[in-house]
Amino acid sequence: MKDEDIRLVNVERVDDLPVLFATLRRIGIAEFLDQLFPLHHNWKAELSFGQVVEGWLVYILSQSDHRLNKVQAWVEEHLSLYEVNFGCAVRGLDFSDDRLADILERVADYQKWNEFEAKLNRRTIRVYDLSVERIRLDSTTTYSYKAVSEGGLLLLRF
Repeated sequence: MKDEDIRLVNVERVDDLPVLFATLRRIGIAEFLDQLFPLHHNWKAELSFGQVVEGWLVYILSQSDHRLNKVQAWVEEHLSLYEVNFGCAVRGLDFSDDRLADILERVADYQKWNEFEAKLNRRTIRVYDLSVERIRLDSTTTYSYKAVSEGGLLLLRF
């Protein structure tokens, strides 16, 4: 067998990660954060501030865990997927607990955070004019073994 015939195949279980990356990118999390929180001169990484937050949110949403000290090791297990989604080299150190703590300090700026929320809300929240004369609500039918008052309220006694 020749060396040219040998191929290394890396199988990685991706689960919900591509969907989370695509959703966060569509919402514009990284874009808005990069506009409002420009990189500090000490920031040494291929990823921008917003991209690190986006990658961190993928971890939080996928693992249902907000602890800082678990992110780096988890990202290192999914480096190839992170690199494909960001289109550049990704290091586990980009998601170290120290870097994430620095991010928390930076987004604690009340004025900039309000600007971020306003931009995000303009992109994600839609308001419709539903001016109508009458609205009909059909409530779900429920059953209870408790007493009901004359006004139709359920009487609970403890």
